[in-house]
Amino acid sequence: MKRKIGLTIAVLSVLFVWWGHASENKTFTVTGEWIVTGSGASIEEMETFVEITGCLVDDDGTTYEYIVASGSFTDGKVVLEGEIESRTSVVISVTRGKEAPMTLSAVLIPDTITSFVLWDRDNSFPGIEDQLLLVEDFRIVEGSDAKFTIIGDLSSIDDKDLSLAVAYIGVGSSNPKEGSILSNRSNQVFLKDGRFLIEGIATEPLLVDVWVHSQVDVYSGVVSVIVEPGAKIRIFPSKSSSSFAPGGRASELIAHSEKEGSYHSKVIESWQNSDEYLRKMDVYAHAIEIAAKKTTADSTTEDELTKDEVVAEQPTKTPFDAFKEMAAIKNSILTSLAQNTQDDATVALLAMELGARSGVAYARQLESWDKIATALDKDIVARRVVPQRDSQERQIRVASNAKTIVAGQIAPEFTLTDLDGEDVALNDVLAENEVVLIDFWASWCGPCVAKLPKLKKLHAEYSEKGFEIVFVSIDDTYEDWKAGADAHQVPGINVGDLNGFLGDTPVDYGVTWIPTEFLLESDGKILNRELSTDELERLLKDRFGSDTEQEETEEPTAEGEVL
Repeated sequence: MKRKIGLTIAVLSVLFVWWGHASENKTFTVTGEWIVTGSGASIEEMETFVEITGCLVDDDGTTYEYIVASGSFTDGKVVLEGEIESRTSVVISVTRGKEAPMTLSAVLIPDTITSFVLWDRDNSFPGIEDQLLLVEDFRIVEGSDAKFTIIGDLSSIDDKDLSLAVAYIGVGSSNPKEGSILSNRSNQVFLKDGRFLIEGIATEPLLVDVWVHSQVDVYSGVVSVIVEPGAKIRIFPSKSSSSFAPGGRASELIAHSEKEGSYHSKVIESWQNSDEYLRKMDVYAHAIEIAAKKTTADSTTEDELTKDEVVAEQPTKTPFDAFKEMAAIKNSILTSLAQNTQDDATVALLAMELGARSGVAYARQLESWDKIATALDKDIVARRVVPQRDSQERQIRVASNAKTIVAGQIAPEFTLTDLDGEDVALNDVLAENEVVLIDFWASWCGPCVAKLPKLKKLHAEYSEKGFEIVFVSIDDTYEDWKAGADAHQVPGINVGDLNGFLGDTPVDYGVTWIPTEFLLESDGKILNRELSTDELERLLKDRFGSDTEQEETEEPTAEGEVL
């Protein structure tokens, strides 16, 4: 149960704690900055209120919220101070005018400044929302031995603007062990002078990707990292990480483990620190630098660009060719690690999670997963091996079904729930209609949405004549599916298999991209697969005729009515 205490009681509660531990309390400082980019709201036009709240838990488990500090922005800045005994979890709440409060979880540290930004984003682009972000540091309260720290320093990148850049991690290992605490894209860290710090808890070795994005230069850097209990990873640019090929692909960042004998050093640094890989990285960096400069109006020749450079080989390759050579080195070393389960099966598991044996047949990859499964604890196998193996097994089925679920074959039966939670069986829909279109789509799929207006028109014209559409959403969540269906007024019957491309229904139909359509006869036989809306319109017109043609052939009676 949670209760919010009023200001007076909150102050008394805090004072009571302070009286008991006055000698231990230390000052904290929270600073906030309101940053406006694009066509965001004017700072002067809106009143703001900033409140920091903490929680107290009594003996019976009741949680009380109390106000730690409060204030308002002045000229786009706010400074709040107070006293705490130790690391304290709080919630920073910012209210602008009559808008709903924006909240941000944070950890206050004695004698330390905690900073946040209210990033007023460019509201001329739909889907880009304002954000409340911690600056530089994402910290946790726990003092566990399983804590890891990732420290990034990109300040040496001087030809790209990182003044509006964020960092976050994406978890690559499936089903981390209970007790792990990992940040994600929802709690990004705003870089300060190119620097950031992310803390978390890893109760076992886990693969994560560290991303850095800049809004100003469309800079995008990424590096794979393995975190584990006590890990400390430092991330910094490679020699030319600021250079990037047309399209915005940055050179790789470098990640170094300060923990001797860590899994990061055993796996990531096995290829990233190899002489061969570092040479290829230099070639790649120069290749993308030359490609980028060739797109400008500068008439500098390739010889002039490289005359002062010392590289292992001439950068005559395209960036993509150089990148493929780097990937080949990485995959070769990872494959060797994945096949050696006798020394350390965890190394083999991490290598497979990083993509070892990519490019070989799925059946060969399944062999590696099966071999790893025999050398690991059952719990790890259930959480991290079986899901990966099942995923690849489904991909094998998809590839097979894509070739066999074609015109002339009977479409697989399915029963899925609609937006109201009611079961819909394909056989029931077929029994009630002459022709049925199955359309696999998702709310995030632009081409799917682009086809909807034409499909709505055809459904309106032919649904009374025996034509029906069954839209099968492969969104990841019900909320995304419903929001997309409502926003675009999806016609016909809406059902969902909310497991992405590897859900049972898209796998059974061999769906490898969306939109993918199947036109069925009432007996379930497939008439056509992946037909365009124009092809569908011609087919329906041939089958049912056209209302427009019918109106043109009808003659008015003497009274002017249409027969």
